[in-house]
Amino acid sequence: MMATHARRGLSRVFLGSVAERVLRESTCPVLTVRGSESDPDVVGRWMTRSPLTAGPDEKLSSVRARMGTGGFRGMPVVDDGKLVGIISDRDLREHAGYVEVRLVMTSEVLTVNPQTTVRQAARLLRERKIGGMPVMEGDELVGIITSSDLLGALIDRD
Repeated sequence: MMATHARRGLSRVFLGSVAERVLRESTCPVLTVRGSESDPDVVGRWMTRSPLTAGPDEKLSSVRARMGTGGFRGMPVVDDGKLVGIISDRDLREHAGYVEVRLVMTSEVLTVNPQTTVRQAARLLRERKIGGMPVMEGDELVGIITSSDLLGALIDRD
């Protein structure tokens, strides 16, 4: 017995199907069960969980390096476990001469919660012309939803 995402369409083409490969190559009977997923139309299903964060006192060069290595376009800024801002690749480009994150981060952060619909999140990203938003559950940072995550949700609909 094994769990499956039961992907269809383009997401199956791009992500493949381990369950299908096991079923085709197994020498014994295999039962597949679709894993219990959360609502596929909410941010909590698509967000990147436990994102890397920056500290307000961190050097921009350090944050730039981590964002480059991870392929991130933005990073939440956390101080003493509390979300205090966000820094984007745009902030890094526009403020090249600055040294610390606190001097260039955006302090008024637009956030969503895990129950926000994918459609609402996509609308906010487009209207604000931003690439991602922290996902908060109460006062706790639980993830980040990016335009790439939302494209994944769109692909999975096929």
